[in-house]
Parts: sequence; C-alpha cells; structure tokens
Amino acid sequence: MEAALKAIASEFIADGRQQSLLAPKLKEFGKPILAIFSEEDQIIPAAHARTLEGQAKIEIIPGAGHMAQMEKPSRVNDLILAHLGV
Repeated sequence: MEAALKAIASEFIADGRQQSLLAPKLKEFGKPILAIFSEEDQIIPAAHARTLEGQAKIEIIPGAGHMAQMEKPSRVNDLILAHLGV
C-alpha cells in the first residue's frame, strides 16, 4: 500500500500541494460518476463535494476520516456495488 500511495502522491502532489484539479475534467468522462467523501476527513473535507454538484452522485460517509475505504469498508463497498448496479 505504501508504494501505491507514494506513486499517487508523486503524480499529483509537488511541494506539499495538489498540482491538478480533477473536477473540471469530469465533464469529459461521459459516464456516471460516484464521489465518496468522509464526514470527518481532515485532508479532503466533505465540503469539497460541492465542487462536484451536477457532475457526480455524491455520498458522504458519516463517522469516517480520510481512509473511508479502510474505516467503513462495508459502506464503501455497498455504495460502489449500488453505483455499478451489481
């Protein structure tokens, strides 16, 4: 996991700051998008979900911090499966 996180960071972060914004690119995707935020995330606050209104289905997971997929895996999986129609 550490190697994967470092690879992501090296692609998107320089000098401690995010280098590109993904939200404007979502319009080009052309498929339904699910954006999962965590209510207690101190790194990417749930308030950032507002930037995706009208572009993605937004879900905010209560009681989760930055790693919702690890903190609330059942909820995250349920949301993804429902989004995929599985």
